[in-house]
Amino acid sequence: MPKKATQDLSDPRLLLLVIRLGVPAILGLSANAINQFIDALWITRLSPAAMASIGVTFPLIIVATAATAGIGVAIAGEIGRRLGRKDKVGAEGVALTAFVTALSIATMVGYCLLLTADESLPVVGASAETLSMAKIYLTILLCALPIATFQIVSDFVALGSGNSRRSMQTLMACFGLNIILDPIFIFGFGWGVAGAAMATIAGQILACTIYMIWFRRGTLGLHPMRGELKRENILNLLRFAPPITMVNLLTAVSFLILVGAIARLADDVYVAALTFDLRLASLIIIPIQGLALGAQAAVSHAHGAGDPIRAHRLIHCILGLSTILGLTLTVTILLAASFLFPIMIPMAGMQHAAVGMFPYFAAFIIGSCAYIPLLSGFQATDRALFAAIVALAPNGYVMLPLIILFPLFWGISGLLWAVALSGAITCSTPAISAVIAPDSATA
Repeated sequence: MPKKATQDLSDPRLLLLVIRLGVPAILGLSANAINQFIDALWITRLSPAAMASIGVTFPLIIVATAATAGIGVAIAGEIGRRLGRKDKVGAEGVALTAFVTALSIATMVGYCLLLTADESLPVVGASAETLSMAKIYLTILLCALPIATFQIVSDFVALGSGNSRRSMQTLMACFGLNIILDPIFIFGFGWGVAGAAMATIAGQILACTIYMIWFRRGTLGLHPMRGELKRENILNLLRFAPPITMVNLLTAVSFLILVGAIARLADDVYVAALTFDLRLASLIIIPIQGLALGAQAAVSHAHGAGDPIRAHRLIHCILGLSTILGLTLTVTILLAASFLFPIMIPMAGMQHAAVGMFPYFAAFIIGSCAYIPLLSGFQATDRALFAAIVALAPNGYVMLPLIILFPLFWGISGLLWAVALSGAITCSTPAISAVIAPDSATA
C-alpha cells in the first residue's frame, strides 16, 4: 500500500481524520441523493402516475441490489483491516472475491425478477395505470444490473482503502451526467420514465469506466484483478455480507408492505407523494451513510492495527458528527416544508399528501442518525453479532410488526405512525449496543 494512505489513516487528530475521510464520501453519496431528488422533480412533472410507477419498483430494486450492498459493506471493512495489517495482497484478493460473488448473485437475482415482473409489480402496489410504466422502468434497470453491481463494489473498494475522495469524484461524475441527461431523455426525446432509467445507466457506465482505468493504473492502491480467490475471503464474506443483505431484503419487504398499503388505502397520488418523500428523506440519510462509510476505513485500520481504544473513539466521533448533521438537515426541511413543497410539486393533491407524511419520516430519519454510524462501526471492528442486532432493527423486527398491525386499526395514520415509531424505537437498540461495545472492543 502507498505510504501516504497509511499515514492518512493513522492520523492522531481523530476529528480531522473523520472529517477528511467523511466529507468526500458525504459529497459523493449526496450527489446520488441530489440526483434521485432531481429525478423525482422531473418525473413529478410528467404525472403523479409516473411518479407512482417509480415508487412501486423501489422494493424490487432493493431486492436486486441487496446482496451487492451486503458484500460491499463486508469488503470495505475487511480491506481496511487487511491494509491495517500491511496485507495489500490479501486486500486485493478480498476485492476480487467480492466482484465475482456480487456479479454472479446480481445476474441470477435480476433474471428472476425480470421473469416475475408481471406478477410482483401489482403485489407491490402497481395499479392498472402505473403497471406498464413501472415494468418498462424496472426492466431497463434490471438489464443493466451487472453494470450497477460493478460500480457499487468498486465504490466500496475505494472507501475501504481510504480513497473516499476518489469515490466522491467518481460518484459526482456519475450522478452529474445523470442529472444532465434526465430532462433530455425524459422530455427532449420523449422517453418518459424509460428516459429516467436510461440516464441512470449512462451515469453508471461512466463510473465503471473511471474505476476500470483507476484499477489498471493502481490509482486506488489496489488492483483487484491481481488478487486470488481464496476460501478465507469467501468465509469472511459469509460472516458479514448476510446481515446487511438481510437488512436490505427486510427493507424491501417493509417498503413493499408500506407502498402496497398506501395504494390499497388511498390512490396513486398518495403513492407518488410517498415516493417523493422517500427521495427527500434520502437527502438526509445518504449524507449520514456517506460520513459513516467514508470514515469507516479509519476505524477498520485502527482495529486491524490492534488499537481498539482508537477505533472506539473514532466511532463516537462519527456518531456525534452524524447526529449534528442529521438533526440540522431534518429540522431545516421541516421548517421550510410549507413553502418548499408547493414549489417542488405542481399538483395540489400530491402537495398536501407529501407535506402531511414527511414529519413521520423525519422521526425515522432522526433514529437513523444513531443507527447508521454504529452499524458501520460494528462492521469495521469485526463485531458481527452487534452489527446484526443493530442492522435488523429499523426495517426488520421493529418496523415490520408495526406496519402490519397499525393500519388494521388506524388506516393510513397508523401506517405513518408505525414508520415514525420504528425510528424512535430503533434509537434504543444502538444505545444498548453502544454501552456493551467498549468492553467487547477491548476484550
